[in-house]
Amino acid sequence: MYRIRNCVLVLINASLFGYYFLLRNTEVLPRERVHFLPSTGARKLLRLHGSLSIKNTTITQSSWDGFHLNDTFGELDATGHFKGVSALGKGGKDDHSRDIGNRKCLNSATNWNKPVTPKHRLDPNRFLIPTVINGPSNQLAGFQQSALLAILLNRTLVLPNFYEHQPAEDTFLKTVVDAGSRIDLDVLRRFMSVIPMSQAVKECNGRFDIFFNAEEEGVGPLMRYLPAIHLQSGIQGARYKKGIGLKQVEEFLRRGNTNMSLIVQETGWLMGDLIKGRKHKINFMELKSHFKSPEKCAHYLKPFRQLGLRPNDTLPYDHPRTSEQILNSPQKFIQTKKDAEVFFGAIWRNVQSPKFIRDVAKDFSQSVLGGNHFAVHWRYDKVDFLHYLCGVHYRPKIADMCNNIKRAAKPKAIARAIAVKLSESKEIFGSNPRSVYVAAPSSVSGFVEAIKTSFDNLLRSDSEHRSLGKVDMYFAKDLFEFVLRNYRPCGHTSNEHNVINDVISQVEMEIGKLSETFIWSKQSTWSQRVLFNRKLHLSNMSLVLDQNIIGLVLDTLDGGRGHRKLMRELQELESGNN
Repeated sequence: MYRIRNCVLVLINASLFGYYFLLRNTEVLPRERVHFLPSTGARKLLRLHGSLSIKNTTITQSSWDGFHLNDTFGELDATGHFKGVSALGKGGKDDHSRDIGNRKCLNSATNWNKPVTPKHRLDPNRFLIPTVINGPSNQLAGFQQSALLAILLNRTLVLPNFYEHQPAEDTFLKTVVDAGSRIDLDVLRRFMSVIPMSQAVKECNGRFDIFFNAEEEGVGPLMRYLPAIHLQSGIQGARYKKGIGLKQVEEFLRRGNTNMSLIVQETGWLMGDLIKGRKHKINFMELKSHFKSPEKCAHYLKPFRQLGLRPNDTLPYDHPRTSEQILNSPQKFIQTKKDAEVFFGAIWRNVQSPKFIRDVAKDFSQSVLGGNHFAVHWRYDKVDFLHYLCGVHYRPKIADMCNNIKRAAKPKAIARAIAVKLSESKEIFGSNPRSVYVAAPSSVSGFVEAIKTSFDNLLRSDSEHRSLGKVDMYFAKDLFEFVLRNYRPCGHTSNEHNVINDVISQVEMEIGKLSETFIWSKQSTWSQRVLFNRKLHLSNMSLVLDQNIIGLVLDTLDGGRGHRKLMRELQELESGNN
């Protein structure tokens, strides 16, 4: 009896001590531990004690969802340890001038009730409804191609569902992102006729009438995609077997099934005709006639870069059509690829990041980066990019690139290459930026930390680069802290996807666009988008130092100084002008 009583007392004392220990360790946490705490663990702490104190800010269970912290930001170095960052002000100094009550709104809402007269008014009774694929940058590329085709075909463009980045493309049900979180819809609406998906569902009576495939493919891809499109957009394109409705389609997809022939009819399942796409040496007059159809609601599957267009501003002096003609009357004057590329430039200018994204980028650039900075994009992570390019879809012609990436993926080598580029800037412009921003996937954040450490050590110890002065390096955790400190999710963004994580990548693209020099990654649509935007918005002189990161690092490793060659070319150009 006494033994049982003693055991019970021991258990009670252990429970009380455990609760006391948890109270002491969860009542107040430093900012750095909460900001990068996995969301599941943080919610457990909130349930236990009701609230967490982060310096002068209290987070409760009800307010937690407004922060949307992401587990990926917890993995910040090779050992799993994290050194927290304080609220950053200009030059990286602490800034406590803004508290949680003054945080600005990350708002992507668009007033569709407000009438707008677009420059390019399209047929209000015929629609083009794209389905975009792959990562966010590829989705935007597909959307821009869709905008061009909609104008050529005189069809009102329907804003598609955008999706969060998910490496596994065989996952049919993806997290939908509102179009206003990826595009400035007010700018787009002034440019061309567009409507939201919800309006298209009503206009089309919930079904597609005809199918355009951007690829030269048959009905197979349509069968794979249409059930998920129906579920997530409300527009049906496939007829199902008896007893299969939308509820059964959802259950089927959520179980991870990929064989759609189990739920669609064996014959006559496609609810309209299919027109296959055309690639290579496209005649744009033929393109218009090829996809010409009187049907009301056209589905456009997997647009990406099938038309092979690059945004451009210039035409040969002897070109039979002027830029003004093409920009004002594209349906009449786009007859060749050169014509299409000039108009494609106008589409790029009017498919902008949302205003709140541009505002955050400018705010961070001025407040933290000091208004003048270098930007570097390192895209090469093992989890996604290298697995896809140098693994699953490996091709002999990219063998050299894959080997070069492995050779260049050394933090010290990358740090030295960035220092060489800063020296190049100082030679040409007389001074160098005082800050560098490195954009990279969150899965390689430990690698980026190592680049920063190597860079700081190099500037302190290497006499060759000591003349650069103090140069601060920033990356995603600094931007994450800045956004969380100064902004709050609201409007559409707060309940549709992980706001902060999505905002980071978009803001990083704007930081790249605003940079004095951009060091980019080959084979990256993300980098390509930044380069095209820089070309369209900046002078040629602002682009002279832009270079791909692999080429820069290998040149540095081989003892070369690529900027010397560039300096000679500039001197020759100047002497020629004189």
